[in-house]
Amino acid sequence: MSWWIILLIVIVLIAIVWYLWRENARAAQRRKADEARRLEAAAGRAAGVAAATAGTAPAVSTAAADVAARRERAAEAAALESQEVGGGRLQDAVEAASGERLQRAAGQMDELTAELARSRREAEQAAQRLSRQAEETLAAMQTAAAAYGGAVPGTGVPDCPPEYPIKGDQAAMLYYAPGQRIYDETIPQLCFRNSAAAEAAGFAPAHPPEGAAGLVVAEERATVDIGRNGVVVDESAAVPEPDAGAAGDRADIVARAIAAADAGGVPPGAIRGDGGRDCPGAYPIKGDRATMRYLAPGAPGYDAAIPEFCFSSVDSAENAGFSASRS
Repeated sequence: MSWWIILLIVIVLIAIVWYLWRENARAAQRRKADEARRLEAAAGRAAGVAAATAGTAPAVSTAAADVAARRERAAEAAALESQEVGGGRLQDAVEAASGERLQRAAGQMDELTAELARSRREAEQAAQRLSRQAEETLAAMQTAAAAYGGAVPGTGVPDCPPEYPIKGDQAAMLYYAPGQRIYDETIPQLCFRNSAAAEAAGFAPAHPPEGAAGLVVAEERATVDIGRNGVVVDESAAVPEPDAGAAGDRADIVARAIAAADAGGVPPGAIRGDGGRDCPGAYPIKGDRATMRYLAPGAPGYDAAIPEFCFSSVDSAENAGFSASRS
């Protein structure tokens, strides 16, 4: 039962008590008035009898009138006192009820204020964690791109420095070269010196050049629910097929990635795990450096695995020397 219903019931009970008290006072007043009238009538009769029998009738009549007047004044005073007492008690009850209501409202406001403060602290902590993860991700990408010319962070505008013309879209993990479609509209998170630096950081070309290897495109769009936040990862993105002529380059990239991992670095296309079981939505592949195995979403043991690295794709994990888990 809510507090305002309880308050309404209390007020109604107080009003009933006050009403009964007032009716009793009025009844007592009427009884006193009736008694005074009876006494007055008796005094009148006594005065008549006395006037008929003796010459002292005026004195007796005056005494009876005085008695009646005093009784009437006493009855009026009693009625007034009863009304004042009843009204004072009602007022005290209303004030007490109002005080309790204000006290409960103040308590609820304090609880809401404390809850808002806790929510604000949790939101600030989450924002700080996300900010640190974003900074670490950008730093890892810049480190991976350093061997191929390097990269600089974007400034929140569509323009890149002239010496770093390749735009990297971190949300889609795609890069755009000047002259390509939507290049001018793209706001980059990273600006690379060349396409090799972008690919070393885990970015794929948004528009592969003509004559490149074919694209493997899923016929149906597949989505995977990852982590606590329900982030959806689209697995239908075009992935270039490996070119047989680039086997030597691939082996060289894998060797450098393994060397970087052994030295405590972060492989290209990956970020370091935060010690928990979850990977960010853009890096769903879990990698275990001790076994050099990776787990994709939906694989046995994926949810319980605590990753040391989170890769943006299976290709990034395999390019870093990791292989699919056999379990």
